[in-house]
Amino acid sequence: GRYEALLGDGSRTTVVHLAASLDRSPAGATGQWRDTFGAGRNVLEGSLARGVPHLILAGSMDELGSLSGVLGPEAPSRPGTVYGLCKSLLREVTEFEARRHQVHIDWFRPTVVYGPGQRGPMLIPSACDAAVNGRPLDVTDGQQLRDFLFVEDLIAWIELAIERGSSEEAGGLQPGFDLHHIGTGQATPVGAVLDRIEDAFPGSRFHRGARARGAHEPE
Repeated sequence: GRYEALLGDGSRTTVVHLAASLDRSPAGATGQWRDTFGAGRNVLEGSLARGVPHLILAGSMDELGSLSGVLGPEAPSRPGTVYGLCKSLLREVTEFEARRHQVHIDWFRPTVVYGPGQRGPMLIPSACDAAVNGRPLDVTDGQQLRDFLFVEDLIAWIELAIERGSSEEAGGLQPGFDLHHIGTGQATPVGAVLDRIEDAFPGSRFHRGARARGAHEPE
């Protein structure tokens, strides 16, 4: 009940939910159910209980599993990880509730987000951290193609989604569910990103090909 109490009357509120567990290891499965699926469901149901008319919720490309290529919102959900499964199931619950309530829900799947201050196991922050500190890092062959999305561009999209809801507040957004894919539309080889980091930090020691790709990693 704490979230509902925080919201109070939510009838003029837009909720943006970005939280999830970043631990995608097999040992992190319990945290995924609690912090990705469970927390997301609490935010969704608590918002609906307080009459929130507009929700913007972060999904993940992990919902699509190993599907490859240019993927539009019509791509089928085939998660290969517990994280992707939790996001996919939360989206199913969200769509279900959108059909039952007077609410507009924007569910967005960003491509590979990066930017200043980023920490954790993703490619760019882990490679930059190793390069800055002169530590060796085992990486894949780097042939994968990825759409790298700068964090400020993602924030700009979220701001536009909020403004859209506010500008239509008088008439109200039409109830329903919209699925968005957010990216640049440009494919970049992972190895090219590592090249740039090596150029910036000549002491970098990336052992290319020393690490196998993930089992459900798309080309």
